[in-house]
Parts: sequence; structure tokens; C-alpha cells
Amino acid sequence: MSNSKFSLLELLGIIGVFAGLVLVAYELRQNSIAAQAQTRATLTQIAHHMIESVSTPEMVTIFLKLEHGEPLNEEQEFQLTRNISMQLRAGENVFYQHRIGTLSDEEFAGYRNFYK
Repeated sequence: MSNSKFSLLELLGIIGVFAGLVLVAYELRQNSIAAQAQTRATLTQIAHHMIESVSTPEMVTIFLKLEHGEPLNEEQEFQLTRNISMQLRAGENVFYQHRIGTLSDEEFAGYRNFYK
């Protein structure tokens, strides 16, 4: 009889361990989803900031001068260089988020098209 009790306790222990592993897997999945949602929200804010930064009157003037082949003054060159640097860093962040798995292939493709 003690042998059957031991087997029942072992079975309950195994079930408990399995239930715990299922719970840990569920929590990991929920944390992964939360991290992906946070990444998406942050990247959207960055994209909005980038769009706003290239829509300022100063940047519009710079882009129009570039389109017409007109030279930029020193201040305009500085603004353009900093704007390009900001956009490159944002693109690097998107690539990094994709590489570590917080940005899906489909979302990455959308951002890649945005940066093109």
C-alpha cells in the first residue's frame, strides 16, 4: 500500500511540474507579446517624429533646393546631415528590433519599405 501511495504522490508531483511548466510558457508568451506591442508603439512614435522633422519649413526649403540643384548654406547642410543621421539611427533600431525578435518579418518589411 505504501508503494501505491508513493506512486500516486509521484504522479501528482509530475502533474504539478507539468502544470507549472505550462504556466511558465504561457507567461513567457504574454511577456513576448507585450514586448512586441511596446516595440511597435515606440517605432511608430519614432516614425511620426521623423515625418514631422522632414516636414518643417526649414527642411522643406532644403529638400526643394536639393531638387533644383541649388547649393545649401552651412546651416542647411548641418540640418540635413543631422536629419539623415537621425533617420539612419532609427533604421538601425528597426533592424535591431527585428534581429532580436521583437519585430516580425511582416512588420520589418513594412518599415523597410518606409525607409526606402
